Amino acid sequence: MRTEVKVAIIVGAIVAVIIVAGVAASFQQQATTPNIEVTNRQGTYSRFCGSYYSNTTTWTLSATLVNTGGRGYAEIAYQLNGATVTSNSYFVNSQSSKDISYGFTLNSCQDPAGSTYNIIVLSQRGA
Repeated sequence: MRTEVKVAIIVGAIVAVIIVAGVAASFQQQATTPNIEVTNRQGTYSRFCGSYYSNTTTWTLSATLVNTGGRGYAEIAYQLNGATVTSNSYFVNSQSSKDISYGFTLNSCQDPAGSTYNIIVLSQRGA
């Protein structure tokens, strides 16, 4: 076998190894990055209004966090009428889901008919 052919084979093998290593590193990076989304948002309320009641409205917001990426944490905000009521951090394992819920009471006799609620991902990071 000629020297030029041997060199070409060696160079080709080195290039192939570099490409395979780069692709493997890319897949590993994707697998370690969380991809957490909020699904199944639900909100319920109870009103305690009137002369003999506390004049409060209690809300319970719930959802499911679905992670199609690697293990990680998501910072979740619970919002009512566009304002964030609170935020919490949740751990979600890779390729899994987690049910979440938060309840809070407002010191007002709010009419829930015109209210909007949302549960959003503020940020996420790998574990």
